Amino acid sequence: MDLLAYFMFYNIYQISRLHPHVITMEHANAISPTEIHLESKEEVYQYQKDGNTEDMFKYLYNQFESQVKLPLKLNISKPCKDELLSNKLREEGNLVYKRKKLQEALEKYNKCILSAPHPKLSCTKVDTNEYNSLAKGYANRSAVLFQLQEYEMCIRDLDRSINLSSSKITQFKLEERKVKCLIAVERYKEAQDILKTCKLMLKSLQLENKDKESYENELSIFLDQCVIGMNKGKRKNKKKNCYEEIKCADASTYFSSDDVIFAYNNPTPPSLDDEPNPTIPAFSRALNLQYSADQGRYVVATRDIKPGEVIAVEKAYTSSAIPEEPNSPFSLCTFCLARCAAPLPCPECPEVVFCNEECRAKGWDKFHMKECPVYSALLELGHSGIGAYRAIIGQSLDELKVLVTQFKREEHISPLKQILNENLVCDSESYRGIYFLEDNMKTADILKFNGNSLTAFTLTQMLIQSNRFFLTETGDPFVPDVEDLTFIGSLLIRHQFGLGTNFFGISEIHLEHNNLFIREVPKGYGTFIAESLFRHSCDPSGIINFHGNVAVCRATRFIPSGSQVHLSYHNTMYLLVPDRAIRRKILWDTYSFMCNCDPCVCDWKRPSETVPTLRVRDTQYLRNDIDNSKSLNLELNTLVTRIQMMQKKISSPNFDINSYLELVLESMDFFDRFIVLPNSMRSSLCAYFFLIFPRTGSCKWASV
Repeated sequence: MDLLAYFMFYNIYQISRLHPHVITMEHANAISPTEIHLESKEEVYQYQKDGNTEDMFKYLYNQFESQVKLPLKLNISKPCKDELLSNKLREEGNLVYKRKKLQEALEKYNKCILSAPHPKLSCTKVDTNEYNSLAKGYANRSAVLFQLQEYEMCIRDLDRSINLSSSKITQFKLEERKVKCLIAVERYKEAQDILKTCKLMLKSLQLENKDKESYENELSIFLDQCVIGMNKGKRKNKKKNCYEEIKCADASTYFSSDDVIFAYNNPTPPSLDDEPNPTIPAFSRALNLQYSADQGRYVVATRDIKPGEVIAVEKAYTSSAIPEEPNSPFSLCTFCLARCAAPLPCPECPEVVFCNEECRAKGWDKFHMKECPVYSALLELGHSGIGAYRAIIGQSLDELKVLVTQFKREEHISPLKQILNENLVCDSESYRGIYFLEDNMKTADILKFNGNSLTAFTLTQMLIQSNRFFLTETGDPFVPDVEDLTFIGSLLIRHQFGLGTNFFGISEIHLEHNNLFIREVPKGYGTFIAESLFRHSCDPSGIINFHGNVAVCRATRFIPSGSQVHLSYHNTMYLLVPDRAIRRKILWDTYSFMCNCDPCVCDWKRPSETVPTLRVRDTQYLRNDIDNSKSLNLELNTLVTRIQMMQKKISSPNFDINSYLELVLESMDFFDRFIVLPNSMRSSLCAYFFLIFPRTGSCKWASV
């Protein structure tokens, strides 16, 4: 059975709605049609009601085993490295490079590097003759990066090419280019050290006297530049990050079209605005976790929280990137989801990229080594399929058996304690948190239960065919027995629901030339253990933006001590989806709950329909002291004046985001403390906040 046949079966199976029937599925090899008989739906309903994933998997296993003969052989073809294709792409890059089309040349060289055969990451000694196409790819890409004045990127590519090059003259030329880069970034001491090496290399090269003399003159000039530079001291860098150059309405004033590929920002995530919570370190001390039978786990404020305060920072337990364009290399790091214009390849496949050697080593060890043989097929199963697969392969089979045995003993203890390890800490990188994610398995549509079960069944076959999960103690692959298959398959069903219910769409902000937010563009998906503990509200008190695969949550309003802190699930904020019926339907279809937040219970009007009057929340506060009334009125008038000024300037070329973010937060704090909601002016402030705040995370300049 190939993957296409599986999906044909799955789609027909959904339409059937589990009535007794016979489904015909044609194998990819077209030997003969195979009939798969499905039992009555009552049995499957009972599995779902009981949350019995093991019996559900056995049920599927028996259906397939009796009629298809397990193990199934999925028709998975792994894209391989191709030296001929790599050389072809490099030659195409050379042609456009000669025509000064630097961005197009860079893209060709990126693809060339992805396609070139690559040494294993564990190799300490590399046969340079074997990886000539990769060495040339890095060398040629460094030339483009040098022309674009991306010197740090250029230096990294030069080091990679030097380590792989077999030609001494090529190594010399690359070292010489590296000296130019080091001088450009004012690293004169390093440049001097390399110049000494270059002089020694030059003596050993078999060159004509005139060529050798020419190189000697160049080295002398570089040495003089180093001496002059060191004597003058640091000077202001000429080349800035292109993202930082976007300061006016006409971005072309600052950089050419070739530079646009570098006009992005991968900012370092901010720190919490308070000490970490000792039990849940991803939260600040301003937050605490509680539990009730009707709500489950939920987050409350332990003190008053101001608008804009960073209350949670967490790296995803599992995340996956999506390509920006079909049939083009990813420009997002597979491990951290940072944007990378000059990426590193996977050592085995041409399908994923990494932003640097550290991310590649971590990503390879954590998940990609085990998924690489089946990655192309895995992509077809979507983010919850990839997430479930990666959740499993993060541990060995034996480790999973030990952990799950322990977790099953803890299934009846308080949900507050289930997510805590032996040190009573909720670890965002622990499988425990993934195992105990809340899900809607028992309340989901029966078709979804069956669909997730079938996907888990296919993922189990992928684990077998990868030959990298079911391994003996000596590292040799083995065919698992029914017990092992059922154990893993049942976990995959569980994770399909846990991850599918709790995943976050990871996005990046794309900006216009006038520095304004255009749209939030999806770039991946992630599961965050601590962030999943927040409950939903259509008028959230917290909002998340992303720094790669790190989620940063800020308060969107004044949150009194003891109040619950909410996020908005699935972009169902009241401001974005004013119609209560639509919001509730989205939430019910996705999460199987009826929303009873204030905007839904009170059926708040659309922001545009709200009367722009201000009603004070606590009238007793005004009655008690006339000075309070005067002070409040003065503060309100001042804020209104400043907001009106901001409305005029927000679309201007030199709009200063940081200063106005402070004003927006100050104004929101005032409204949340004193004014009755909903209020049209408060809605406008929220809109400004949602416009400005995402700019602090991952951003990319986009022409429109």
